[in-house]
Amino acid sequence: MYQKISPPKFTRSWIKYGLGYDSINDDLKVVAAVTPTVPKFTSDGPSTVHVFSSKLSSWKSIEDFGRYSCHLFGRGSVLNGSPHWVACGITDIDGYYFRIACFDVMEEKFKEVPMPIYEEKVHLFKVGVLDGCLCMVDSRLESLTFWVMKEYGVKESWTKLFVVSNVPPNEPGEPLINYCELLCFTKDGEFVLKLRSGTSAKFAIYNPKRKTYKRIEKPENWKGHEIDIYVESLVSPLG
Repeated sequence: MYQKISPPKFTRSWIKYGLGYDSINDDLKVVAAVTPTVPKFTSDGPSTVHVFSSKLSSWKSIEDFGRYSCHLFGRGSVLNGSPHWVACGITDIDGYYFRIACFDVMEEKFKEVPMPIYEEKVHLFKVGVLDGCLCMVDSRLESLTFWVMKEYGVKESWTKLFVVSNVPPNEPGEPLINYCELLCFTKDGEFVLKLRSGTSAKFAIYNPKRKTYKRIEKPENWKGHEIDIYVESLVSPLG
């Protein structure tokens, strides 16, 4: 069973979608965050937010991100019914900023989730969900650092799980890996990773105990695609 949704009416082209579940009102909601331009990290106006209610079968516009113009990255990892993204933008004082942005589907507004305490500025990272906890992968050219927030919303509960120092090498002619995304983990404790190289993506399974990985080959006819985790549910998308 599925519900086909027409996109909200807007004149700007860069948009990120997220799916959440409002348990109080028993309502599946789609979040559409529209930024002023294709991400060039220029402050040219606030980002706008639209929310679709499966119960009402309609869109409505709500408050924007606030005083910052920011862009969301990733597919929107859902934890506690709310999608989470990496948010990046610019400020008048500090220059670039990176945040973890959560859309509270019950209050219908964006909130910030504290990030790990770093000794240096974060470069490229992705957020995900690992065993019921918010996790983050900090990607650098030489390593991947995995963090997990053991107590949601508590900055001090961020714990470094491990560092992957032997990043899967590129095939001849492939660009360098830009960042890594944690998709899921197996019953044997291995991690399924999505590795982004330029505009293409590849997949690998990493074993943290043996510190080894194996590539997951994609079908040759795959062109544009997005990978996510499927979880069975009794919640109807029709409300």
